[in-house]
Amino acid sequence: MSNARRREEHEARFEASRRVSAWLVALGAMVPVVLMVLLTGWCLSNIGVSAVVFVVVAQSRIRRPATWAEPGFVEQHAPKYGRPPETIEEYRAQQLQE
Repeated sequence: MSNARRREEHEARFEASRRVSAWLVALGAMVPVVLMVLLTGWCLSNIGVSAVVFVVVAQSRIRRPATWAEPGFVEQHAPKYGRPPETIEEYRAQQLQE
C-alpha cells in the first residue's frame, strides 16, 4: 500500500471521527434544552391541575354552603387537647348546644 493511500485512509478516519465528535457535541448541547422543556411542561401541568382543583372546590363551596359548614364548624370547634367527637351527629349535637 502506498503512502498516499494510507494517508487518504487516515484522513477519512479522522474526518469520520470529527463528524462523530461534532454530533456528540451537538447532542450534548441539546440535553439542557430538552431538560428545560420537560421541566417547563411539568411545572405548567402542575399549575393547570392546581387551577382546576381550586375552581372545583370554589364552585362546590358556592353551590353547597351547608355541606361545607360542617367541616368549617369542625375546624373551629375541634378541641386542641382530648378526644374530638367521632361522628357528624356528635358535631351536630354540639352545634345545637352552642
